Amino acid sequence: VLLGGVTLCDENCEVSFEFGLVNAHFPEVYSNIIPLIWNADFHQSLNTFVLEPTKMAVYGSLNITIGGLAFIWPTSEHAYYHDTPTGRVLLSSIRFHEGKYFALGSDFLHRFILRLKHGSHRRLHIAKNP
Repeated sequence: VLLGGVTLCDENCEVSFEFGLVNAHFPEVYSNIIPLIWNADFHQSLNTFVLEPTKMAVYGSLNITIGGLAFIWPTSEHAYYHDTPTGRVLLSSIRFHEGKYFALGSDFLHRFILRLKHGSHRRLHIAKNP
């Protein structure tokens, strides 16, 4: 599991796929590197990172490799707007789960790209979660 080219977990990782949802779970001990990669603070009250919409191009993508098969999500695919009492903010779907581990991924997965052959791309479109 990589974020912005930095390895967050390379063994004992857990990855789950469902239609419209993907998560990669890894121990909390590795979570402190995310603010350094993204230069973004974790907000306890929102249980996630608040992102700057103007910096979407510089946030590193989430990459999950399973047995040589790479799944890549740009940050724009796992970020969403949320209304708070102080205004609308862009949040990451990276968050604590059960207070024990972090989950990276997307509850709003529209598509993922499978690289089946060198230089060849296939797209599989997934229906958006309601």
